[in-house]
Amino acid sequence: MPSLFWRVRYDFQRAWLNGTVLIVKDLTGIRRCDLATTRQVKLGWYPAMRGEDPPSVLVARDAKTGVMVRFVLRGVGNSKLHPRELHLLADALEAGPRCDPGHERVTYMVRKLRQMAEYGR
Repeated sequence: MPSLFWRVRYDFQRAWLNGTVLIVKDLTGIRRCDLATTRQVKLGWYPAMRGEDPPSVLVARDAKTGVMVRFVLRGVGNSKLHPRELHLLADALEAGPRCDPGHERVTYMVRKLRQMAEYGR
């Protein structure tokens, strides 16, 4: 899987994938989460200014370290992430084993990311 780099306006955040590991850098530091092994993942919303489309936020906790990452799903210039980038995030989540507790939530998030890629929301 290629390494991707996204730059977002919110919280001066930068994020990229290194294999299945999502790396998020913001004003508080750098956090890493292996999306292939995470069991705690959710999709939320980031507050937006009036008239703006509120961006989605992917929140995941690394299964080994317990570190939580928060990735605002926006790209350069506050644009929505390209569908290919959303598919790569979904692929990273799908890469791990799905036979233990928590896999239903991960499977649901994969489906939501793919829907966002296809339909824009």
